[in-house]
This record gives sequence, structure tokens and C-alpha cells, in this order.
Amino acid sequence: MAITFFFSGSTSDDFDQSEDRRNLLPPCPDSPNCVRFTTSYNEKPETVFNAAKSVIQDMGAVELKTLEEPLRLNAVFRVFIYKDDFIVLIEEEASASHLHIRSASRVGYSDLGVNRRRVKRFIRKLEKELK
Repeated sequence: MAITFFFSGSTSDDFDQSEDRRNLLPPCPDSPNCVRFTTSYNEKPETVFNAAKSVIQDMGAVELKTLEEPLRLNAVFRVFIYKDDFIVLIEEEASASHLHIRSASRVGYSDLGVNRRRVKRFIRKLEKELK
């Protein structure tokens, strides 16, 4: 008896990009192991930055570097022996803070949806933190 599994990798199509903001982070390669996403919050950039930093630490990043100008967080997550890069960039425009995210595996082609799930979990936790 054979069992077939279908694993869906991470693609940016998994996220609603209806806001049509341009993401300032590097584009993803033509593979399903990378996600780019942009969303906006009616909060000060520093508030979003501090909340994002707290969430990334809570999610267990093995490395975290912060930059104040521009407001940027570079994190590394470990999945078994593999490392994934997770970047958050916050851009201020008028009364909104635009949050640009890029989560990508360093090696391989498919990540079995790890980056997609990480970004979704990050957004959920961030929105709780900002309440």
C-alpha cells in the first residue's frame, strides 16, 4: 500500500497582497522556500519595531540584529540543521507604519511551508502585541 503526501512550499501567493504596497526587501527566488509580505499599522514606527523585536525573541530566533536607521530587524531561525533568514523592515509614511517581511531558507528548494507558517505566526503574535 503506497501513501502519497503533497507538501506545499511557501509562496507569496499565500498572502493577501491587496494593499499593493511595494516591498522594499529583496525579491524571493523562483522557489517555494521564501515569502515576502507587506502590511500596515496605524501605529508609530518605533511602537511596531519594539513589538516586532519582542515577538521575534519570543519565537525563538537564534540570532537577532537590530538597526535603528532604517528600522530593521535581521533574525535567524534554525530548523534542524538549516538556517532561515527573517527580515523585518519598518517604513513610515503619513500616519501609517508599513511592515515589510521576508522569510527565506538559505539552502534547498522547498521548505515544506515553514517560512509561510512562520510569517503567519509572526503577524498573529504582532497583532496581539500591538493591542
